[in-house]
Amino acid sequence: MTIVPTKVLLAQTNFHQVSQWRLQIQNKFYSDEFLADACGQFISVSQIFKRNGSFVPGPLESRRRLGKRRMVYAFESIPINKFDSWSWWRCFQQYDLTEWKWEPPRSVAMNQETKLDLSQFSSGAWLLSIFNFSKKKKSSSSTSELNCFNSELLKEQVTDLRVAMKKDSDHTILKASRSLNHTLENFLRQHIICEMKTIQLLDEISQDLRKYVTRPNLATFLCCSLYQAAWKGLKASISDTHALNMSETITPILRGLSKLPITPTVQKLVASIIQYLPKTETEKIPYEIYRSIFTSWSSSWCEDLSRADLFDYQAQYLSDIYKKHYSAAEEIISKVENQLSRLDSQINVKIKAYDVKVSLPEIRLKIVSGLENIEDAENLLTPEKLSASNLAKALDNLPRNVMKTLLIDCSKGICEIFQQDDFDSTLRIKKYWLLSISQITSLNNEEFLDLWRYIDTCGKPLSTLFYPELLINRWESHSSLEEHLHIRNEIKTTRLFIKDSFGPWVSLINAIYKCYSIESHFERIGLLFSSLRALGKVDDMGETVLNLIDINPRLSAEILEFIVETLIDHNPETAWKVVMLSRIMAPGRKYRSRFFPNGDHRRLRYSRCPKFVDWMIYDSKINPIYIWKLLRVRRQSSYQSRYRNQPSPKPLHPEIEALFKRMAVAFAHSNRLSPRQAFRNVMHCWHQLCHHKLPIDKIVVKALIHSGITRWIENGLWVSVARQNWLYYLLEQTEGIETADQASQIVQDWNNNITLSKKRKQRELNVLCVGQID
Repeated sequence: MTIVPTKVLLAQTNFHQVSQWRLQIQNKFYSDEFLADACGQFISVSQIFKRNGSFVPGPLESRRRLGKRRMVYAFESIPINKFDSWSWWRCFQQYDLTEWKWEPPRSVAMNQETKLDLSQFSSGAWLLSIFNFSKKKKSSSSTSELNCFNSELLKEQVTDLRVAMKKDSDHTILKASRSLNHTLENFLRQHIICEMKTIQLLDEISQDLRKYVTRPNLATFLCCSLYQAAWKGLKASISDTHALNMSETITPILRGLSKLPITPTVQKLVASIIQYLPKTETEKIPYEIYRSIFTSWSSSWCEDLSRADLFDYQAQYLSDIYKKHYSAAEEIISKVENQLSRLDSQINVKIKAYDVKVSLPEIRLKIVSGLENIEDAENLLTPEKLSASNLAKALDNLPRNVMKTLLIDCSKGICEIFQQDDFDSTLRIKKYWLLSISQITSLNNEEFLDLWRYIDTCGKPLSTLFYPELLINRWESHSSLEEHLHIRNEIKTTRLFIKDSFGPWVSLINAIYKCYSIESHFERIGLLFSSLRALGKVDDMGETVLNLIDINPRLSAEILEFIVETLIDHNPETAWKVVMLSRIMAPGRKYRSRFFPNGDHRRLRYSRCPKFVDWMIYDSKINPIYIWKLLRVRRQSSYQSRYRNQPSPKPLHPEIEALFKRMAVAFAHSNRLSPRQAFRNVMHCWHQLCHHKLPIDKIVVKALIHSGITRWIENGLWVSVARQNWLYYLLEQTEGIETADQASQIVQDWNNNITLSKKRKQRELNVLCVGQID
């Protein structure tokens, strides 16, 4: 005879009672009273099986040991706060409480070996698994009766919808469609209907809707709502079962949506589906479905989306929303005005600064909330913006290779539309396609600018007032919402140079200085000018900088160097004006960054502008003395005699060294300078290199020989012997003795020819043979 513990007997009696109550559940399908009673019984059972008494530590038990004991036996209690009423009904559906066999609870060792996270499972399923109840079989009579009832209910609602289609009444069709969608969603959530049957049902109903419903907007709306209900049910079932092959279920839905006109409701549904799926599953969906969806999505911007899928009651609903947003914005603006007037009165009364600091953040928050309401209302009035943002989110969730291929193919298709139809409606496609591309965060700046330049060259040009918004969208992920609201409002309210093409860029820089933090000024403005260069708008760069004087800007030396080097190939005169204005635009020490912790450079570094220096030497009319003064390099003649040949203790920067060598070559080959001027300036470059103890370089020696010997020979001048001697010494050190001997022989022959020609002329002029004659 086996001795049964008291706890086990109590558990058996409790579960006998629960098994008897189960017979009453079938008659009480939605009984909350029963669920509460069952919850109490299960909680009492869980408290019975809480072993080892209370958690009060014994006299020789440490707190660490007590904590371990709590962790070990915590799985045998059910948390009351995680009780979900309808989860108990699922447990009763899955388990047959009338046929159970007693087994002892699972051991602690088994739990430690498996290391299961028991919080993932429902409390009822865990408790029933302890006592090993047998699951219901699919062939049981109750399940088959329920499935038959469900299938009959679904068929009945499908027939009701078809009857409503034949009556051709919008109200009855919408009512039947809502009931069918609700039933289908619930069946999919509870796994009552299989996926294959769902796909077949969706195809049949969507075909009937497109065939029998006369109004195309209504048919599209009904099909979309049907697919939306199916997606909600599948989404819930997928999250419950943790299905891995989601693409097999979602592909038919996306294929069906690709056959519909892409209205705003369809766009939202497609975006939500693609955003929910992981990238591993989006790869498995066929590329043709993506291409057809996104191509028709972009072409839908030709028409007004605000009336694409609206009915009378929906239009009234949206107008109420518009009024609500605008009224909220007006209330906030009035409150801000009242607070600002009150603040002015307080300041006039000389109130304490602390009270002013307290009231300013409240005003700022109200201004931000007012701007948010205004922007929401504008988005409702222009649904194309929301459509473009949804498209960007959907593309951003795709794998990178699929996304880039889609962007290229859709851009080519859009450019073909521009070639066929050159109307104003195509400009809407161009505008919102660029707007959606600018919001894709996975695109690099180079890829974005390439697509921008490619699309901008096709068709009619867009208004220049639109382009700054693209750059603001690119910066959105790196800035706060408050900054973006303020900068958009600043650009819309204060527009500078409206008639000129460079006006929006000046307005954008003005907004950057007012709305962004000081640390990000140079970064934003640098991205702006690099984008202008990539787009080929070089003239706008120069005009933008020249017209920034009105807002008293501070530009980084790096930005000005970049602008000067870009402008020198297109418009050297504008580059010269920018250099002259660079002294006014000195940034100062307050503009610090991680690259320049003490502040950025105050002046241009001409070592970063070698093309500009070449232009000054070759093509400009600038005196070389002023060039050296502009470069802030002292000429040799300005040194005192005692310091002229002393080396400098400071090393020369490699960029400045390369600039001096480049200048030596430029001075040597400059045709606007005389041989004497060229040679003196090359000598000055050589002196600067020697002043910093740099070794003799071949480039400088060749420049010296070209300016000091070759150009003198080309101009028919005699080369002095002293100059030959030290130049040949340098040439011997760099090229070797043989090269120096050959050069000396050539120059010596030239000098002999010069002397002979002079004597010949002297004889010819001395007709009377007066004086000494050879």
